[in-house]
Amino acid sequence: VFALMFSDRFATKFSVSDNGVGFEASLSKKEDTFCYKKLELLNCLIKEFNLKDDFATRSLLYIFEALYYSMMKNRVGLFDLMISVVNDYQGYMRLHTDYAQVVFSVRMRDEIAALEELRTKIRNLFSQRSFGLITEDVFRNQMSMVIMNSKIAMKALFKKIWDNYNEDVRFSSIRFFPVRFRGVHIEAEISK
Repeated sequence: VFALMFSDRFATKFSVSDNGVGFEASLSKKEDTFCYKKLELLNCLIKEFNLKDDFATRSLLYIFEALYYSMMKNRVGLFDLMISVVNDYQGYMRLHTDYAQVVFSVRMRDEIAALEELRTKIRNLFSQRSFGLITEDVFRNQMSMVIMNSKIAMKALFKKIWDNYNEDVRFSSIRFFPVRFRGVHIEAEISK
């Protein structure tokens, strides 16, 4: 793992990069749970957007799958970092794995705000269950609706980003690369 943080007169930036197995290999090992069905979002995006099933597209989709997986967890993780950087600090967060990179920014404010609201509900439900404030049946019943709405909101974020794809990397939130980056690279940039 390589970590870097620096600040100049315009922004504070940090970068965490590893040369591990990447999102695809990591997510393929996950077990289905009540809250997360393995690759359900990825397969749904391929069908709904009629996407090619090639290396670059799969790399892109695994970024969204990783965020969705993180969103469905009871602990703070990658998804929460993205929400914080973009919504709380109006910054940029870049996620890069294999052949694709996605830049999350305030241009997706509405879609990310909807996801943040759902994430708050998910964390509250996990907390209420942990403290015995709700039964497992109530948790599952309420969580089912939140899970369904989370998939819809994640698809809306993907649609916003996909519809604005441009081969000019200065303007596009999606970037494809001809060379594979093994592992995951997370960059955050917060303006001063």
